[in-house]
Amino acid sequence: MTYMIVTWKNDDFLKISIKSGKPQNVEFTDLALIPGSVNEYKLRVITDKKSEYDITFDFQNLADAVDALDDNLYVKIEYGGRIYYEDKLAAFYENNDCAFTVDLTDNYYTDILLTYYIPIEVGNEIQGCVADFNLQVTAQEKRD
Repeated sequence: MTYMIVTWKNDDFLKISIKSGKPQNVEFTDLALIPGSVNEYKLRVITDKKSEYDITFDFQNLADAVDALDDNLYVKIEYGGRIYYEDKLAAFYENNDCAFTVDLTDNYYTDILLTYYIPIEVGNEIQGCVADFNLQVTAQEKRD
């Protein structure tokens, strides 16, 4: 059985086929934001079997070190009106703990909101900085 996660930002589509329990990657390179900016992505989880699925997110740093942008770039993951993670990207590299269950018992798809933002208070220390990371997503049918 194949599960799919689709991401989009405006008219840009990125589709990832996920086989149950096998992680898939979305690579973000040269992500550059300025203080006060926000980028939102919708992750559409699609399946051909109505059930509950455990979703796991893992961010992996592609750079040699954590830089000023990683220390000031916030990640927020929301599903069903609830925030499951909101902290700095650098903290996610260390903790790697965002997992929750999505309910697809009544529908064949659902959306997860992924937001990146930099607070307006951040100063010029991030000028010229970029973030390079993988977002690894795993979907597994929930077992009783």
